[in-house]
Amino acid sequence: MEELASSYLDCLREVQPHGPYLLGGHCFGGWVAYEMGRQLVAAGETVEWIFVLDAPAPRRTESLSCGGSAQIDDALWLMRLGRALTEGTGVELGLNFEQLSSLPLEEGLARLGERLEEVGVLPLNSGVQQIGGLFRVFVANGTAVYDPSPEGHLRVALLRAGQFHPEYDYSPVDDQVEISASTLGWQKLSETAVAVRVVHGNHITMLCEPNVVTLATSLREFVSTSQEQ
Repeated sequence: MEELASSYLDCLREVQPHGPYLLGGHCFGGWVAYEMGRQLVAAGETVEWIFVLDAPAPRRTESLSCGGSAQIDDALWLMRLGRALTEGTGVELGLNFEQLSSLPLEEGLARLGERLEEVGVLPLNSGVQQIGGLFRVFVANGTAVYDPSPEGHLRVALLRAGQFHPEYDYSPVDDQVEISASTLGWQKLSETAVAVRVVHGNHITMLCEPNVVTLATSLREFVSTSQEQ
């Protein structure tokens, strides 16, 4: 995580050499944004907000994936990737676990890639290389473990999905309060009280029309508040 964030910061500084910065990310990207913020603060920069889009705070031995992610086999990861890429689009891939579990990984990737091309999610002739790259990143993100120490001067805003998603259920790390107030564990990593907003949609569809409008509105409100201060 530290190396990944450092690499992203090299790109960020080409566009904006110095702060104040607004950083954010969805799911695994929220963890990356937090680590980027930690490194910027350590370098003497100002980070106004870390926007976390529906992700739990990182914990020492737990990944973002539910159900013992290290034990999920390739076929289940393929199914999850297919659902993540098509949820909210209205298309059905028509694949099932039994089909994919009977195939070697390379053939399973090819089958998933073919269906994603047929329904228009991937460009035609994308090939196994592209879907294989997506698959490796998807699994790596889902199984990553990140254990940051709290860093001063980081202010976290959590934008939570209002609808339940069985594959992205972060209720085990709820703060034992109503969803509108639970910080999913981020309070221990935030200098101030975590600002929580509940937006329309689930973990995936919160980024899709029309739900993304609610998300954009909330982000604009935070940015406007920062600019006024």
